Amino acid sequence: MASLTSKLGVNSWGMYFNPSKFSFQDFKQRWDYDLSMINKLPINWIRIGYTFYDDGFNSDGTYNFDRLDYAIQTSQRYGFKVILPIWFVDDGINDKTNIDYKNYYIKWLDMIKNIVIRYAGKGIYYEAIDEATSGGHFWLNQSISSDGIIDDILIMNRRFFEYTQAFDNSSKFINGDFAAPNQGTYPAIAKGMLSYGDYVSFHPYMSIPESMINGTEQVKFRNTLINTGMKLSATEFGFGTPSAFNGKNTREEQSSKLLREMLILDMLGFEHIIQFTMDGSDVSWVLQSNDGTFNPSGELIQSTMFELNDYTFSERLSSGDDYILRYSKSGEVDKIVYWTTGTEHYIGSYYLTQTPKITDYDGVSKNNENTYDAIKLNRLNSLEILNNFQGNLKIILDAFKEVNSFLEAYGFEYSSESFDDLEQYNQLDRNFLFSLQTEIEKIDQTINQYISLFENTSWLSNGHYNNYPGHSLFDTGEFQYTLNQYWNKFESNINVLLDIINTLQRRTYE
Repeated sequence: MASLTSKLGVNSWGMYFNPSKFSFQDFKQRWDYDLSMINKLPINWIRIGYTFYDDGFNSDGTYNFDRLDYAIQTSQRYGFKVILPIWFVDDGINDKTNIDYKNYYIKWLDMIKNIVIRYAGKGIYYEAIDEATSGGHFWLNQSISSDGIIDDILIMNRRFFEYTQAFDNSSKFINGDFAAPNQGTYPAIAKGMLSYGDYVSFHPYMSIPESMINGTEQVKFRNTLINTGMKLSATEFGFGTPSAFNGKNTREEQSSKLLREMLILDMLGFEHIIQFTMDGSDVSWVLQSNDGTFNPSGELIQSTMFELNDYTFSERLSSGDDYILRYSKSGEVDKIVYWTTGTEHYIGSYYLTQTPKITDYDGVSKNNENTYDAIKLNRLNSLEILNNFQGNLKIILDAFKEVNSFLEAYGFEYSSESFDDLEQYNQLDRNFLFSLQTEIEKIDQTINQYISLFENTSWLSNGHYNNYPGHSLFDTGEFQYTLNQYWNKFESNINVLLDIINTLQRRTYE
């Protein structure tokens, strides 16, 4: 299986390609900016959609592909692979009140042929007509139920594929390009639409990403595509904000759902995972702002995918509403990405929320007994330090309670320092790190005090033990050994955290 980041890409289709609305210089400026932001992500693909333009011709009547030339050239210069679908829409037609469907159908076929010939040898992944089986806007305003429309779709796609076979043996063909299993999809498949091609694509615009896994219609449709023998591609998916046809989302919800769907598509074996969109004209869906920074969605995708760069999905370690996914990379420590669609809770050392988080694999998720064994503090980073520490602190405090219960069960008094509320530290800065270190040192001091007692057997003979009526029921050596095992585990893990805090202070602020 290919690595996750080798499958990732973004769309960049937009109004800037229209020569009747934007000058070439305006197009170039906007394209260059969007591409500069795309280049900040560890991804592999750019999907550049194109359509017919009435004004897309030179004075001598030849096609003017300057914008498409520039988009493909610059994308490949950065090392991206290009997916190129065609839209059969009226965006580039000047007179939309009186469209001659048959005449434009012929024009589209001619344009497609010229595109394939022009970019021969460049290794383009051509994709079928975008969402054609939806009809309406996506098939030049024709109803999908009209006589002969599905046949027209099949003919254009077949000709598209044949052009790639005839003129460009460096190309691949992605068939399908379905919006969803809608009215025209299954009839088109039944008529042989998917009898050729290297991949088959659709656009899983979900409301809840996880419903892709077991949703009845999703499973049926996915199996239909898999049974063609072609590999699966998701060439559009996303979540608009504040609202879109697939639901309402804040930017935070958008970022969480986007990342979750990327991970799910990878888990399901999709070969292309292409987010919609990083075309700056479509502000509801984009990952970037216009000031050289990412919005919350872009930030989360960037940070997570850099952590998972070149990692390959290995297995899912959980079930139900919980998602704990294991990723592997040769010569590197395995990674765990985890989240839940239910209420927030712990599984071992993992605190699951609806936003995926990433850490090194420690094996804990397969054995949740003895929560003190689950303390893992070697994966704090600048983005997650507060959340990770609070999660680990809860495990430590729960383990304290477990030891205290153990002491109480044998009739011994105990004492423990209280810990200050860490929620006051709402940002990572130097003061926060020093405060965090102070809190950890309090725990460390408490543990050391207990250890000094446990290592001295006199407390067993001179303390409450002599007055405990059931003292003959247990072995004092085993009792001391058990307590020491608890505290040694605490001590070693607290020292790891202290070392990490010191390292973060040096690397981040000095």
